[in-house]
Amino acid sequence: MHRARVTLVTCVWQRRAVARAFWCWAAWLRQSWDRLGIALDCVAGASDPLDADLARAAGARVVSHPNAPLGAKFNAALQAARGSDGVLVMGSDDFFCARVAHAVADAVHRRASVGLQDLYFADLPTGRMKYWRGHRPGRRETEPAGCGTFHPRAVLDALDWTLWDATRHKGMDHSRFARLAAVDAMPALLNVRAVGGFAVDVKNGTNLWAYHRCGGGGTALTSADATALWAQLPRTVVEALPWPVAA
Repeated sequence: MHRARVTLVTCVWQRRAVARAFWCWAAWLRQSWDRLGIALDCVAGASDPLDADLARAAGARVVSHPNAPLGAKFNAALQAARGSDGVLVMGSDDFFCARVAHAVADAVHRRASVGLQDLYFADLPTGRMKYWRGHRPGRRETEPAGCGTFHPRAVLDALDWTLWDATRHKGMDHSRFARLAAVDAMPALLNVRAVGGFAVDVKNGTNLWAYHRCGGGGTALTSADATALWAQLPRTVVEALPWPVAA
């Protein structure tokens, strides 16, 4: 089997308790994918020395760049991933479980673009969680959620390894997917719930988009259901992430 080389591309800014959990998760994913024939590297765009130090301590390469506009920061991190067989785009407050990791790994070996159709949102201060089914029918229904998207080298080469509008600080996901749609390179949609998995965007009060503004029309989960889902994440993440219902 060809050993694929994938780079996880992210950006970090404050939220350091969540960032520490994220780097625990990245270490877990590196080990998990190593067993599946994928070598995972990590690149982080960082503007603060403390954030950069956390990333380097976790084994990530760091690209120093101002935090705003975020589009330019992400593009700078992406450029540093040139030469990989593809990239996995993650926010530094996003996580997914082993079932999703296996499904994305399958796309990596097929050199196929894939993104998550649905997503969970968790609010650390309140312990609330909700499930978002994905975009409603309409002009954005073929767009995945922003996190957990794999883009193969062929797509990245066609776009000169530039996925975001460098002038934008918000609307990053739509910016990226509009660019991909323009070259007929939208990712296939992977339904997280259909594979019995869990992928979550964590909110802690310092976010571009607050919990109540995410996952419009989402379904609120009971504490018991949320805890059962959270348990699908690696133990190191559950222990590091200060979420009240993550026992």
